[in-house]
Amino acid sequence: MKGHYVFLSVVIVCLLSGCTSQPPGWFIHPASDSTTLYGAGLAEIGESSSITNDNQALQTATTRARQDLLLQLESSLSAMRIDYSQGDSNFYESVTRELNADILQNSRVENRALKGRKYYVQVSYKIANVTGVVENAARKARLDAQDALRTMDDALNKSRSR
Repeated sequence: MKGHYVFLSVVIVCLLSGCTSQPPGWFIHPASDSTTLYGAGLAEIGESSSITNDNQALQTATTRARQDLLLQLESSLSAMRIDYSQGDSNFYESVTRELNADILQNSRVENRALKGRKYYVQVSYKIANVTGVVENAARKARLDAQDALRTMDDALNKSRSR
């Protein structure tokens, strides 16, 4: 009889703490779409001193899902950097910064779930946005280069006139 109480106590503790909760299907098997990227994030209440309630766990899981999107895009950008920009790290860093800002602004929370003490979040981001971000960064890089050339020309003209 005592063994039954111990077993029942363990089952109740597991149920309350989320031992038996499984991640949602959309977390385990993310959607696949040729026009959209999906990122997933997870945070557990109490995993650190900064995650002490549901709201903080949800915010952390959402941030991690957006970081997942950025990591996916950075691997593609890294290949682009090698292929097209001949290692121009300033351009690459500019694109990465712009993408990070764009993901924060334009990614959308698709799914979220609380299972036990764990928050699961899935966000989506339209791949078409990447093109705009890269084009804007390229435009800005050209303008910066043109400004640098103008500044250099002005300096050369001043030194010639002396």
